[in-house]
Amino acid sequence: MPASKGPDPLEGLEPDALELEAQRRRDVMREVIELKITATEIARRLERLEERVVHLRAAGVSWSTIGLAVGTSRQAAQQRYGRSA
Repeated sequence: MPASKGPDPLEGLEPDALELEAQRRRDVMREVIELKITATEIARRLERLEERVVHLRAAGVSWSTIGLAVGTSRQAAQQRYGRSA
């Protein structure tokens, strides 16, 4: 005998209400997919940013200049990217 999952939230809804609920769920899933796409893009860009910091540090660029470029202080840039460089 399968375990009960509790009451069906769709039970008793009229066809129009069922369609509205189905549309709401599709909209939510689209938003979840968009979130995943955005997170993946951000991860790629952060990886590229770290690669650029490594390259610039190898070229002798100071942490002050890197901090200025990324909108932070020298110390914050070094703390954030210093392990990568």
